[in-house]
Amino acid sequence: MSSIESELTCSLCLQIYQNPVVLSCMHSYCRECLKDLHSKSKTDVTSSGRNKVTCPDCRGTTLLGPDGVDGLQKNFIVANIAAKFKETSLVDSTTCPTSSTPRLEVHDQSHGKKTQSVYCLACAKVIKISDEQNSTHCYHVTQDLETTISQKRAKLSTCIKELSKGRTHEGQKLQAATAEHGAIEEDMSKQQNMIESLEDILKTRKVEVLDRFETLKRQNDASLTDYQQHVKAYISTVDTISASARALDEQCLGEEDGLATFIQIADDIMTQICQIPETTKYSPTFIAPPNGERERIAKELVDHLNNYCGIGDQTPSSEAMLVPCTQVNREAMPKIVGVENVPSCAETAKVIITWSSTQTQEEYKVKCSTRTGLGIVKEDFEAIVIGDSFEMDGLRFKTDYVASIRPSIMSSTSDTDVHNFTTADRIFGGDFHFDNENCHPDLAVSWDTRTVTSEKWKHKEINGCTRTNHGDWTKVYGIASTLIFRSGCQYWEILVMFTVLRHLKDNDVITSIGICKEGKEDSYEPLCGSFYSLCCTLFKQPRNSAIAIDFWDGQKKVTSEETPIGHLKRGKPQSLKLGFYLDLNSKVFKIINVEKNSVLHTFDIIKFDKVTAVASIDNEEKVRTSLELDSYIDTVPSSLYH
Repeated sequence: MSSIESELTCSLCLQIYQNPVVLSCMHSYCRECLKDLHSKSKTDVTSSGRNKVTCPDCRGTTLLGPDGVDGLQKNFIVANIAAKFKETSLVDSTTCPTSSTPRLEVHDQSHGKKTQSVYCLACAKVIKISDEQNSTHCYHVTQDLETTISQKRAKLSTCIKELSKGRTHEGQKLQAATAEHGAIEEDMSKQQNMIESLEDILKTRKVEVLDRFETLKRQNDASLTDYQQHVKAYISTVDTISASARALDEQCLGEEDGLATFIQIADDIMTQICQIPETTKYSPTFIAPPNGERERIAKELVDHLNNYCGIGDQTPSSEAMLVPCTQVNREAMPKIVGVENVPSCAETAKVIITWSSTQTQEEYKVKCSTRTGLGIVKEDFEAIVIGDSFEMDGLRFKTDYVASIRPSIMSSTSDTDVHNFTTADRIFGGDFHFDNENCHPDLAVSWDTRTVTSEKWKHKEINGCTRTNHGDWTKVYGIASTLIFRSGCQYWEILVMFTVLRHLKDNDVITSIGICKEGKEDSYEPLCGSFYSLCCTLFKQPRNSAIAIDFWDGQKKVTSEETPIGHLKRGKPQSLKLGFYLDLNSKVFKIINVEKNSVLHTFDIIKFDKVTAVASIDNEEKVRTSLELDSYIDTVPSSLYH
């Protein structure tokens, strides 16, 4: 399209002006295009009830009279120039033929033949160069089929590459998920086997203990029975002697023979009393079960678990006890200073263990272990290191661990320094992208939904196909993400690419990026003034030619102090990569300058329960801006945890 034709093209219908009218902002449009725009708009009414029309280019307002759009002044100069241009374009071979021009033939270079078909760019279809098409395509731009095929093939190739990239990534995720599932299944199988082995041990020990108890019970019952019989015999003898003594005491002692008889019977009774065994010295013999039976079984189970987990007996062996402790300086034993969590988007948690010791060049054995519910130690990680710190990877998230350190020449049973710690929660990424159904309808979204720009700049900022825009935003010229954040930690990055084309006034906004309460993304204009958003804003700094960034807290309704980013370079592409860390567990939101590895601002209080990532593009007439989202992050900037 020539520069003259672009100036004579209506930005609404993308055709040469037909009966153009001029607005108060001096922008011109076809009268029918403005009528259609005004009829579809729901907000073109002032507070006093008068009709108005909003300029699609500068958003300026023009009041309408009783006749509406028909009452607007016709732009005679533009209308005359457009008419002249149409007359001259009738003989241009790059346009569709008119009824007054002869039939054109297009040379097909691929087959050496001539064809009478061309591709109409305005209608996006192949047309025949015939008189029947003159009235429809007479002012449309066309090109030969070979060029069109080449362009379509290039775009299709780009789209296929993007799809292949996504397919590879999803395949890797599936492979990782399958491996994780297999590891969990294997661990569950091991634990099940361990529990079953414990159950077998308990059953065996149950039979042994119950048999032993039954034997003891029989022995104790027999002892009690013997004692009962002995006591009964003693009581019977005592009762008999007592009865004889009472009967003797009642006899009459009048004659000498009676006295002699009494003495004889009394001696017999005394003899019987003396023959009664000493019962007080006799007691039953009961056998009690051995003490510590319960503790013995518990120890046996613990030893079995230790052997099953590969730890073995924790009792010092004779070889370990023979290690010469004189080789180690006890005063130089390492002491763990602390364990620092490293935020990670990987599949496993990571920590940095630091310790202090006078022997910095000595080898140390560092271990990281977990404890089961029975208090049994299970070693998860072990390494030999030199220095005063070590980065330990491969741990589980949100798990209690015990870190220990000792000189490597010491036995495993020697005194070691230990430190209890809990790994941090995982930072998730790679689960969301721009939502082409939750945005402003005049934005263009790339096929992979990772890049967004203004519709008018899509051919320059997006390489390849674009998605169909189904957005219905009316206040904010922006877009939201597909994921609603409810809990946990998330990290993503956005590359801001912009080129200043025209003069920017002081405080002119280029873009605003951050988070917003779910369902309130299009509530207030602009995004950096919404009560439901927390965002950073890139803008032209007042009184100088610099680009600065500030931070809007909609909850507190305050804007933080601005920070210079760089010098404004008109006409030259510039970029800025920003990182966004959201922790809904701690209610913290951080914005990072990825290139400088520094935290720009921290929002320490988030009152919203559910939020989504949002971004807006401003002053698209003055600045050509595109935003590229990257949520597939493996590592986060170190400034996030320092």
